[in-house]
Amino acid sequence: MSHFTTAVSHSPPLTSPVDVDLLPTAGDPNHLAHITVTGATAIDPAAEALYDAIAARHTDRRPLVDEALPPDTLRQLRSSERRFGIGIHPLRGREVTALASAAGTRR
Repeated sequence: MSHFTTAVSHSPPLTSPVDVDLLPTAGDPNHLAHITVTGATAIDPAAEALYDAIAARHTDRRPLVDEALPPDTLRQLRSSERRFGIGIHPLRGREVTALASAAGTRR
């Protein structure tokens, strides 16, 4: 969804601002978002750089560190979780490998 909204919002020659309504359909867990194009404005160089970077982006699902997050860091993340309406699920051990493997097969 990030790439889609970036592409729509930053496509030359005009940008198209968008409104995103996350999880708009209570009965449909597969309906991630409703995106509405709200207009058109001139493109700026920073927006064009974001648009151009989409093709080069990738996800590295390997863990960054081998140890668990410190409790204070996890509390700070949980605070953002509530504020932004997201879910944070710390993984341990083989869960990391299982998730990376499963994600790699869904392409």
